[in-house]
Amino acid sequence: MSNQKYEFEERLLRFSLTIIFIVQNLNNDRFMSQVANQIIKSTDLLSLHYRKAKELESLKEYIHEMNKVRGELKQVLIGLKIIQKNSDSIAESRIINASIESRELASIFMKKIEIKKRDHKASLFI
Repeated sequence: MSNQKYEFEERLLRFSLTIIFIVQNLNNDRFMSQVANQIIKSTDLLSLHYRKAKELESLKEYIHEMNKVRGELKQVLIGLKIIQKNSDSIAESRIINASIESRELASIFMKKIEIKKRDHKASLFI
């Protein structure tokens, strides 16, 4: 496995751990518990969908899985916004940094899709 791929997977892991930290420090009311459960589920699913996408050979299936990843990242971002608006127990900077990381990861996944499409087109002409 290349170093860059390993570093990206580590980045996903660090992102997941940041989300877990944020969620663990939420007020434990019914509403925030619901948000916490959704954001943790989405964070778990983005890693699982990414791992699955890497193993797929079909371009169509790869793009489909990567779009699932992007969808989960959007769910995380929405959850972070809700947490930010409704919680004063967590350092604002952690939520802001996690939101920024979520957007950056979404951009990386878009770039990965573009690269896969380009490589697929190039392979058709070989």
